Amino acid sequence: VVRQGDTDGTHFFVVAQGEFCVLKDNVAHCYIGPGTSFGESVLLLFGERSATVCAQGCARAYGMEGMQVRELLSAQYEQRRLSIVDA
Repeated sequence: VVRQGDTDGTHFFVVAQGEFCVLKDNVAHCYIGPGTSFGESVLLLFGERSATVCAQGCARAYGMEGMQVRELLSAQYEQRRLSIVDA
């Protein structure tokens, strides 16, 4: 799905079904399943992908374009900030 070292990452992913293997330097680091996410670091830090993520068999992940993720995070931050200020 994504490859470690890529600098053109534009999407954040949420695992919907199945299992994905996360590899760092071609070594399995962990396995992730439904409800987990990956791809956020390249969007937030504007760097390169820190790991390779591969589907293990039949798996599904939904991608969201980076600007949408940033807008959602910004809106969530603002809601939290306002709830703290109003408290």
